[in-house]
Amino acid sequence: MFDNRNKFILRSELGRIELDQDPDGWDDTKTEISRSEKTYGIFVAISNNLRFTGRAKEYLDTVYDAYKVQGHVKLTKLIKHPQTDEWIVALSGYLDLTSRRIKDGYFECDFLEGGLRELFTANIREKFELNRTTDIKGNSIPKLETHKLTIEGRDIYLLSKLGNKDIDKFTAHSGKWNSIDEDRTSFHPLPLKVIANADPENIQPPFPTYELDDRWNEPSMANMFYYKAERDMGRTRFSINTSFKLDVTGNRINDLNLKLVFDRYICDDNGDNLRLQEDGRTVLKDLGDPRSINPDELISYSSPEGIELEPKKNESFALGLLMVGQFGGGFPVRFDGWADVHYSGYNADLTVAVDSFYERTEAKALTLYEVGERLSEIYTGSPCFESSILSQGKWKDLLATSGGLLRNLKKKVELKDEFGNVTGHIQEDWPITYSWEDFYNSLHAIEPVAYGIVTEGAKQKIVLENIDYFFQRYVTVDLGEIQVEERRTASDFYYSSIVTGYTKGGNYEKPLGLDEYNTQTNWNTPITVQRNKLQLLSPSRTDSYGVEDARRRQYAVSVEEDSPYDKDNFLIDATLIQGENRSTAAIFRPRLWEDDFEGIPTGVYSPKTAFNLRLTPANNLLRHSKWFNGGLYSLSDDYLRFTSSEGNSELTTQFLGQDPVKENADFPIEKMERPIFEPEWIKAKKPFNQNILSDIQGHTRINGKPVNNYYGMFKYIPSDTGIEERAFMFSTKIGDEFEFKLLRVYGF
Repeated sequence: MFDNRNKFILRSELGRIELDQDPDGWDDTKTEISRSEKTYGIFVAISNNLRFTGRAKEYLDTVYDAYKVQGHVKLTKLIKHPQTDEWIVALSGYLDLTSRRIKDGYFECDFLEGGLRELFTANIREKFELNRTTDIKGNSIPKLETHKLTIEGRDIYLLSKLGNKDIDKFTAHSGKWNSIDEDRTSFHPLPLKVIANADPENIQPPFPTYELDDRWNEPSMANMFYYKAERDMGRTRFSINTSFKLDVTGNRINDLNLKLVFDRYICDDNGDNLRLQEDGRTVLKDLGDPRSINPDELISYSSPEGIELEPKKNESFALGLLMVGQFGGGFPVRFDGWADVHYSGYNADLTVAVDSFYERTEAKALTLYEVGERLSEIYTGSPCFESSILSQGKWKDLLATSGGLLRNLKKKVELKDEFGNVTGHIQEDWPITYSWEDFYNSLHAIEPVAYGIVTEGAKQKIVLENIDYFFQRYVTVDLGEIQVEERRTASDFYYSSIVTGYTKGGNYEKPLGLDEYNTQTNWNTPITVQRNKLQLLSPSRTDSYGVEDARRRQYAVSVEEDSPYDKDNFLIDATLIQGENRSTAAIFRPRLWEDDFEGIPTGVYSPKTAFNLRLTPANNLLRHSKWFNGGLYSLSDDYLRFTSSEGNSELTTQFLGQDPVKENADFPIEKMERPIFEPEWIKAKKPFNQNILSDIQGHTRINGKPVNNYYGMFKYIPSDTGIEERAFMFSTKIGDEFEFKLLRVYGF
């Protein structure tokens, strides 16, 4: 039948037609305006199938023949306003041609919201290299422009450890015979194995070097536990502990002396000409003549404070036992004097702690706003992304880069001719790769955000903002009296535990200690009647130790070196130091403590060079408190209690004008942000009213910006109490009557 108060229009790649009769099944179609319970934006869902005949069927058959399931057919329903008689858009969506059926002379298919939501649903987990030059349909998009991130360097604490492990005895031999009766010297490095190595380029297990006659002749790189430094290093502390017993055997020993020594050598750039430096020998313990020592006596040396120095380029270090002796001569050589010192009950450990610094490097990066904008461009062919929190808010200079870009790594790309044959290769910058899901979760772990799709005329855009935008504390819709069918506890919003932080960070190939703070931290809430964990984990890394370790493996220096970071995404909390935020000439640096905090952080190594301090698990937790606190506000005299952390939980930061925040603190619930909602669902009904639907689908200007009314508070008088309440709309089903699912606003 045809209803002169309704009008239906079909649009596609083949043009526009106005239907001369309503699609069959339209009267049974129900529309639902609903809020995602994962991202909390509003979407439109439409149920039931439609059937087309006559001219509409001919049109749809032609579209399907030309484009098959990829045909984009938009159906718009217009209605006359009950008061003004003006045509207004009641609903628009897309026909799902994958559900096409030809039956009894009808063209049947499902009706969906389509558009951006369809693209997002299909591709939300699909990872895209952001420097690609085509959208998902193969159409060209502009070249990606990046910014320059300059990193002056993060002082990090490199801790390596060597020990005797399963070695409990060994023998040291005297020096090589000489014909001029000089002192004969030999050096036997303390036998050590690497237990933990934060500096594999330099730390190595030392080995003794004796010639075929078991006599020592001259120093070798093999004697060194610290190999040739490739550059000047930072302050380094060598802490030494050892103990042993000894016994001496030999022949024609005239004089013998034994010392435990720490030696400092230097060599040429190519490793040749190894030589003891002037004043390069430190005697740790002079044992005198070892023949006078009781074989049952335990000799020990301990220096927990260690030897502190700054290794210079081409320096090497050895730790061992120096034997100097005078022996009776003899001919042939086998009759010459000699000495062997036999060590037993041997124990040793050597700790190398480096205050490590690496010179400034630069890397390419995008603002996180540009990541979202680029993903929307890849989906649709043109940017359709809006986010004031990322474009002008406190996270406008939050940068995204990759481990490969931190290393300035290049990617080999094949060049092909029109037939697909490889004609050559070019080097391109290493890509930043994101899915929309990873992009959203990366930001949401730091700041409570949500996103939804907004339609303005014929255009759609995706809007991502702080959670407050999607739960406005302004009344935008007045429902009047509603019939309450059920009140139910929203148990999903009662959390027994919370984990915040990052899925990666803190576990390194090199043992960098436990100084990294941006890892994962767990808290328990006072809720004990159910187990329900709130997980706020970012798939992008923010660990400054990871950034530092990655950038020290510059591709130009270590072309063949693999890195575990190359495909990881990193977020850098930065500040603009040159140019404009969206300009390709923009230069950023990591934010340091003085950019945001009252005083220098404590509980962390080198706080002056520490960065990403706003992104710590505890600070992230407190930003989310307005969300999870809805289930805790009745327990305001209790605490959110720290349970465990995978990293440094001793860090304390203090934002300007706020209380200090320690990563392992117990946080009083009463000091957290006011909750957004009370965890109570309300199911209610009301007869259909076009004015109310227009209000729900309308906009209100809030703080100078138009906001969809369904993101504001709904005011109503419930049938069960008769007392006015306010709630946030989670779903509205539209048919002959409204069916509402509402979540109570906190404080009303």
